[in-house]
Amino acid sequence: MKLFSTQILTFLLLTTFSMVAEAQSQRIDRKSLVRRHNPHITDSTNHVFAEKWLLGSGELIFNVDATGLQTFANDEEWPITVGLNFPDTIGTDRLDAKLDRWSGRFDSRFCRNGQRFRVETVCMQAAVATRITSDTIFEISFRSSTGYPVRTAQKSPNFKQIGRRQRMVVKETDGHQTHWLIANWYGDVSVRQDDNRVVLTCKGGPVEVLFRRLNAEPSVEFFEQIYAAPFMDYALNVATEWSEFWNECGMADFSANAAPEARLAEQRMVESLYHYASVPITDWWQSAPLALYGFPSMVAKALRYASHDTLHVYHRPEAIAVADMIRRGFAHPYVIERDLVKKNAAEYNDETVRNAYALMVESVARNLENEESEISLDGFSSYLQPENLLEVARNWPSENAFSQCYFQLPPPSDIFSKPSNPENDALTLVAIAARHWPYQWKVSVENIVPICEELEVMELRSIGVGE
Repeated sequence: MKLFSTQILTFLLLTTFSMVAEAQSQRIDRKSLVRRHNPHITDSTNHVFAEKWLLGSGELIFNVDATGLQTFANDEEWPITVGLNFPDTIGTDRLDAKLDRWSGRFDSRFCRNGQRFRVETVCMQAAVATRITSDTIFEISFRSSTGYPVRTAQKSPNFKQIGRRQRMVVKETDGHQTHWLIANWYGDVSVRQDDNRVVLTCKGGPVEVLFRRLNAEPSVEFFEQIYAAPFMDYALNVATEWSEFWNECGMADFSANAAPEARLAEQRMVESLYHYASVPITDWWQSAPLALYGFPSMVAKALRYASHDTLHVYHRPEAIAVADMIRRGFAHPYVIERDLVKKNAAEYNDETVRNAYALMVESVARNLENEESEISLDGFSSYLQPENLLEVARNWPSENAFSQCYFQLPPPSDIFSKPSNPENDALTLVAIAARHWPYQWKVSVENIVPICEELEVMELRSIGVGE
């Protein structure tokens, strides 16, 4: 009997370990998934050098060109742009640049008239850090993207040197507004005013530069408190934040399919998630799919801010869809588990979210019923079905409110082949949440809230959606 019990225990343990191993083996390798869609730029034509690549922190946007700075491409986000002091792309070649979306770092290697350069740049919450390595003297310029002169500030302590680390304040005045930027650097560097720009001459070895925009001229106390840590400290912090995002968000793995369309779908998903994590949320409707990928609080905050303008929100049928996405996100088991919410608290939160949007949903539905013939949906909103939104609103906040799929989506090939922009990025994420791909595809999905009920998804898949 004892031997029999031991055999049973051994069997159960082996079975458990086998099930755990199988479950672990089926988990998505998120790092590999994201990195197989990293942009890798090797073409050295003038057009490629001037193309923009997004670095962002969710609060700050810094668009770089292929040199890893703003050498050839002006950025409307930064009136004072920062780049290498090259007048044009002539003599710039042997480009090998990559944007690593997993760590948030842009790493560019190239030659300029035979001189080798490596530029590594990351974007943090409030600042940008870059490390530039070259085998001889080079220059960094602070210039205006609008043509106005850039100067070192006259009333602030322009330069402060502590060992080899220095600080500087620069400004640009366009006639209506003064833009300020504070720069910190470490290395053997001298500063000069060159026509309408400020130029740093870097005399050897790697030079690390940290710079940030300011809303006003910094006080002496603020200037004194600015501390520039080594570049690697910033890079590690940024990489940690990005890896946390990728590990927390919903993800779908299409790699088991040989169809080029499947790879394109996965690539568009990564690009879309990277875009929405990089830029500040300003549009509650276009950012709504984030609620389905594990971040309902971000969308709720954007909608709550916009709802102060009742005319803007309460007359838009999209608000019903957003409220439903937020409700689904907060009620999803993964979000509950991730946020360490206990069962009773989760039920209370779900009821609270339903009640929080009840009046808004009712008001939007009333306007939709009264103005249905005059409602004009365009862009991303054009894929909504007003009659299904009304069905959701009429049943709000009961369980029956969430049985309708209120999107009428085009074929997946049309969705995933669209050029990247906020509307198409949102449409891509909604399509994947709706499991809107050909039924024969094998796709692994983790932590993505379905936009349709499971039964409806199965019905859509059974008829070969997208074929």
